[in-house]
Amino acid sequence: WGPAINVASINTEYDEVAPFWDDHTNTIYFSSNGHVGFGAFDIYVALGSKRDSIVNIGLPFNSSRDDFYFNLGVNKGYLVSDRKNGIGETDIYWFDTH
Repeated sequence: WGPAINVASINTEYDEVAPFWDDHTNTIYFSSNGHVGFGAFDIYVALGSKRDSIVNIGLPFNSSRDDFYFNLGVNKGYLVSDRKNGIGETDIYWFDTH
């Protein structure tokens, strides 16, 4: 393990949370309320060799509410959101990945 290094290309003056590293695609996903998005926290992917191209992954993953803890599995993916009509304050949602 080495020292933690700030990923300045991703970070804003606001909040970035819940990073997910996808080993299969060498891609990092994260949530932020500091990049242009649909609502409070949205899920983004950092592309490019320097991870300096920040892309909102869009609908249906993002909503006008907080969306975070995005995770991809072989057959299913998951995210957490406080969308209206959920069961609790924040709920876990799943989706097919194929």
